[in-house]
Amino acid sequence: MTALSIEPAASLGYWHGEIWLTDQVLTDPHAYLDRVAEYPRTHLWPVLVPQDGLGLPPEAAFQPEPARRAVDRHDPQAEAGISGAVLVANKRPSYRLGLVEAGRPADVPARLGRPGLSAILRSWEDRFGATLVVLGAREMMLSVSAPPTELHHALVVANEHRSFCPRLPGTLPQLSRGLIRMRRWHFRWR
Repeated sequence: MTALSIEPAASLGYWHGEIWLTDQVLTDPHAYLDRVAEYPRTHLWPVLVPQDGLGLPPEAAFQPEPARRAVDRHDPQAEAGISGAVLVANKRPSYRLGLVEAGRPADVPARLGRPGLSAILRSWEDRFGATLVVLGAREMMLSVSAPPTELHHALVVANEHRSFCPRLPGTLPQLSRGLIRMRRWHFRWR
């Protein structure tokens, strides 16, 4: 495939299998916001890839709870655009921009060989508007437009988070309280 231009001021990149990556660190927050805005037309979801590379988190061995309500997809994508732009503007840590063709942001890991992870993200996307922003070898971050607002819902999600990422700090009740109204969900491995 040929190189794809992001912005005249931004670096070029190349396709690496199913993901297009910039060669350089992304420094313009608007480049991320623009990719989110173009997603309905291009079906290329922007993912911030940490400097340690794209390696994918482990597959999860549990079934997430089914969606009881649907979250408006437009709002989670707008929220994700803002979250990603803030990360790029802060410049710590630094990220490269990746673009992955996907029917919805939750399908990005499946396109990259992790269908189990996509199943979890689809459930969280449907239930909480949790939208993929960062995906790397050691971390993942989701922007959440409709986080749990009650402790009993947060406890279910905390249990899912702990099953997915066993090294999350704190007890299950502590984790649950921390998820109430939390707009960004961070996961780290290793």
